[in-house]
Amino acid sequence: MTKKIFINSFIISLIFIFSITVYAAEVFTYNQGETEDDDRNRYDKKLLVLALEATKADFGDYVLQPTKRGSNYKRNLKLLEQNFYTNFFIQTSIDDDILTKFKAVEIPIERGIVGYRVGIINPERLDKFNKNMSLDELKRLSIIQGDGWLDTQILKQNGYNVFGISNYDSLFRMISLSRADILLRGANEISYELDNFITKYPNLSVEPHFIFHYPLPRFFITSKSNLNAAKRIEVGLNRAFEDGSFMALWQSHFGSSLKQLNLKSRRVIELKNSSISSLATDYTKYNFTLAEMK
Repeated sequence: MTKKIFINSFIISLIFIFSITVYAAEVFTYNQGETEDDDRNRYDKKLLVLALEATKADFGDYVLQPTKRGSNYKRNLKLLEQNFYTNFFIQTSIDDDILTKFKAVEIPIERGIVGYRVGIINPERLDKFNKNMSLDELKRLSIIQGDGWLDTQILKQNGYNVFGISNYDSLFRMISLSRADILLRGANEISYELDNFITKYPNLSVEPHFIFHYPLPRFFITSKSNLNAAKRIEVGLNRAFEDGSFMALWQSHFGSSLKQLNLKSRRVIELKNSSISSLATDYTKYNFTLAEMK
């Protein structure tokens, strides 16, 4: 009888310990993407893991779970406002409105490289582009961007002819079908996007002459109620930056594709971003510069 009681007590203790362990693991949620072809968030996920791993000793264990597929950018902002997912973090281009509505971790997760915009075009339209084009000629081009993207707003503010498209996949389809002149993407995004879409939409190529640049910090944002979780991500990203693992991840994802774009040889078109007037400039110490491409 005593032995049976001991065994039962031991089992109950194991269950209790297991329950405590599971309970102690803090849940974080990342954006899985709109479609099966949408691979934009692979770097974001790895960077979240880097930050969470760097803080396990003092913040505890974690579980990182994906959202359901199918939510576009506007929908994800709604889900953040509703606090629909537990500790939901998405990356976004920052403006004054975002800073008001959400809690931002003010470390540029892609080091500002996404503000260096290179074009995807249909190769049949290559003759429309040359390095000596005037600004007026550039502003007459039909540019497509994602509906709700800050880039769309910035380009319009600077006098460019921009159309917002709600579906990510459709951006590449429209260029392949020659229904617009150019799709501007971050210099860090083009390589894997072409790899993902070139089979489905074969008439895609990189515009060779220009790079548009404007300040475009992208931060992780979350609900304002997730202050402790946001602090953990901030601490983890800073630790990863200090120990070099942040830069190693950045280089492994973007280094080779940036070299292929010949950024240093391109004509730089500087644009203003008037949407971040309330943002302190401390984040710029993390930023990429073209001088790194020597």
